[in-house]
Amino acid sequence: MLKGYEFGADLRGYFNIRQKAGAFVNGVLYELDQHCIDILDEAEGFPQVFSRAEIMVEDLKGQLIKAWVYLQPPEKFGGNYIKENFLKIVISGAQGNRLPEAWIKFLQTFSPTESNNGKFELNA
Repeated sequence: MLKGYEFGADLRGYFNIRQKAGAFVNGVLYELDQHCIDILDEAEGFPQVFSRAEIMVEDLKGQLIKAWVYLQPPEKFGGNYIKENFLKIVISGAQGNRLPEAWIKFLQTFSPTESNNGKFELNA
């Protein structure tokens, strides 16, 4: 779990995270070698589109682990839709990785067609 960050739509129709006190993001941790990080950097548009930051995340055992995250500038956060195919991939990945049911239901509140004015809240 990534504490102190919120999860939401960016202006391009993809998900992004940004710092927000009291918020949290569920996700999956992967162990990658430098070659894989280099490939991921290129795919994510680092450093032109995203910056990369090392942060502390909490694993299922409650232990803190260093992890990399990709971050867009704050002004790119707050979109009002998610691309339909991308939304399906993210929900499928959350289900396949057995993320909490409340998180999956939260992901399902995002719409590829309806405007939510960038406001999505997880009621945990």
